[in-house]
Amino acid sequence: MNAPKASWSFQNTSLQQSFLWSLAVTALPVITAFVVSWVIARWAGPTVVGTVSWVMSFATMLLILAKFGLDLATSRLASEYGVKSPGRLRALFRAGFGLRAAFTFGVSFIALVFAGRIASFFNDPGLTGPVRVGAIIVVCASFYEFKENFLIGLNRLKTVYKVRGLHLSLRIVLTTLLVTTGAGATAILGGHCAAWIIAIVVFGILLYR
Repeated sequence: MNAPKASWSFQNTSLQQSFLWSLAVTALPVITAFVVSWVIARWAGPTVVGTVSWVMSFATMLLILAKFGLDLATSRLASEYGVKSPGRLRALFRAGFGLRAAFTFGVSFIALVFAGRIASFFNDPGLTGPVRVGAIIVVCASFYEFKENFLIGLNRLKTVYKVRGLHLSLRIVLTTLLVTTGAGATAILGGHCAAWIIAIVVFGILLYR
């Protein structure tokens, strides 16, 4: 039988190190959100920044349903199994991710199908495209957060910080490039999706290496 992979275990670190990494992980999204919003507002104008902000808020509401409460629950179980039964972590991950994927795809599919009606409800047919991208954002954010919370449960805050730093840096770079080329809200949101997808792939490599 192969030896358990190093990634599938709880990592013991000092309280001071855990606090500093946790602080850094928490601060990154706040700083990034400010920079991205400023870039869009400064060069794309109020209409685009309003649409992007609305879609992100809409996706966040859908994400509550897509998560199905499995983010923190799986993270807690990962902490427990990581200390007592590391060999069960992969089974926990597969089970949790399978349930998460089922609810996430369901919520995203409904949003895609009813994108036109959602846009009509707000009397803005131009929202149809952004709402559809928002449905894709739900999938990206849900999968990314699941893997991130799983690693947080294993106390691998340094790894989470690095991947989150990569993800948020990509979001800033892609947003800046798209805005400076005159792209609209839908393209900017697509850039957000691209940053998430890259981060998801990196998380997957770190989990399965």
